[in-house]
Amino acid sequence: MIARTGATAPNVRLSLPAEPSADQRDPTRGHVDLEIGASEPDRPEISSEVVGTDRMVLALRRGHPLAKGKVDADKLGRMSFVTVSRRGRLHGAVDDAFAERGLRRRVIASLPTSAAALEVVSRSDAAVIVAERVCRPASARLGLVVRRLPVELPPAPMVVTWHHRYDGDPAHAWLRGQVREVLREVADGPADDPG
Repeated sequence: MIARTGATAPNVRLSLPAEPSADQRDPTRGHVDLEIGASEPDRPEISSEVVGTDRMVLALRRGHPLAKGKVDADKLGRMSFVTVSRRGRLHGAVDDAFAERGLRRRVIASLPTSAAALEVVSRSDAAVIVAERVCRPASARLGLVVRRLPVELPPAPMVVTWHHRYDGDPAHAWLRGQVREVLREVADGPADDPG
């Protein structure tokens, strides 16, 4: 996004803050222009667009005792997991999907971002379930192994949200278009073939 903006609009400056807690930098208060996440808003004053989806995969450090070969339900049950939750939740939609299939994961910690979770995984025997394409650069930089899960989880949506007061704003429409194109490039990029 930074490279694209610099090439097409060199006088535009971007501020990319860390993911906020539930009540900070709220788009309704004008603190942020756009948010990118995996949830569609439930408030009528917030507009949104799903620009793509991403497959959920398992990430492990290279050399993890269970990283070799295909990951089956037995291996999954023996792993310790970190999970991603900006609110610190230890149970989420992944656990619900696993429970429906008779599986359970042992979560030992919750981290606020995928980047933080991948960093922890790179230095421990913990595993994490993340969106494949969005997390590919960080996974590769950290030398992580990505594996297909033994059950297919619903793909994670890529959702762009903003306050509806910007719906007709030409500058905001341009920004949304730039973000949409970048996210679609990520979503349409080649999928890895995790083992």
